[in-house]
Formats: sequence, C-alpha cells, structure tokens
Amino acid sequence: MEKLLAYTNGYMETLRVVDVEDIDMLLDEVIEKSKIEEVKGRILREYLSILNYKNDFIPFIEQQNVTIDPEKIFGESEEKTFWRKTNVVDKYNLGNITLDIPGVILQVQTNILRTQSLVADAILGQGEALDIFNARAQDAISIRENITNLETIQQLEVINSIDDSNVKAEMYKKVFEDCCNCPCQHITINKQ
Repeated sequence: MEKLLAYTNGYMETLRVVDVEDIDMLLDEVIEKSKIEEVKGRILREYLSILNYKNDFIPFIEQQNVTIDPEKIFGESEEKTFWRKTNVVDKYNLGNITLDIPGVILQVQTNILRTQSLVADAILGQGEALDIFNARAQDAISIRENITNLETIQQLEVINSIDDSNVKAEMYKKVFEDCCNCPCQHITINKQ
C-alpha cells in the first residue's frame, strides 16, 4: 500500500510517512493526547472522498471493522476498527473509449499535435495514412504492376524458348522496343 500520511515539524529529520492504517500510532507519537481525536477526525474527513477533475467525489478511504477471534488461544474475542484505502478506480472518457485509471484523476490536460499530413495520426495508431480512395488507388497500381511483371516473365519465357538467335533478337526487340535511338546493324551469331 502507498504511504498516505506524512508529518514533519519543518525539519527533515522529523519527517514521518506512514500508511493510513497507522494513523493512530503516528498521532499518538506527535500530537498532544487531548487533541488526537480532533486531529484524526479532521485528517480522515479530508480523505473520505476526494474531488476528481470533474468535481465528482470519489470515495478514497473507508473504515473497516474486523472481529479478531483468538478464543482458541487467549479465550476472548475483540473487535478492531481501522481505516484503509479503498480500491480507487476513476474513469476517463476519451470519445467513445472509457479508460479505468487506478487512483483519483486530479487533472486532465489535452494537447493537440498540429501536423500538415495524416502520417502523424497513422504513426500514433489512431488512423490510416491514406483515405479509402487513395488506399484503393494504391492497391490498383500495385495490382497493375504485378500483372505487368507477370506479362514480362511470360514474354521472356517465350523468347528464351526460341532456338534461332536472329529470331530471338528480333522478338526481344519487338517486346522491349529499341534499346537506343541509334541505327544498329543486326549481329548474327553463328553457333559452332
């Protein structure tokens, strides 16, 4: 459990930090006996519920009554009362998302990141970098490039299956057009 109560008389060597369950022990050590109940009441009143960022009261500590039954050992029962921190969970609504935050939310600060593109939104994980039209256009370009690559592969397979090198060169020229703007003589390769 976190430490909830602290006492100091202004000097660091007197600093005492304890859990809320130990309030009686702390007050007994540092407060005049006749003032303990008054001081304890004022402290606990502040902790019973705490205002969150929406000015809603959130229950923070509660009184717990426990019956200690040591009859088997000492022969008597005893009821003990102590204060403890509750399992505090505050809620924060972020559009249509509700976040459960452990503890009390005391302050909320909203910052807007200005950007000229949608990339920041995509990097932060809240959106896509492209709208639906551009995403589909990009998919269409990718499909067209894939089909062009498949056509080229098929054309190369057909050209490679030709045995005559002159016909092969002529077909290569037809498929891939001229390699340069200069007039070229056909080179005949004779197989030996």
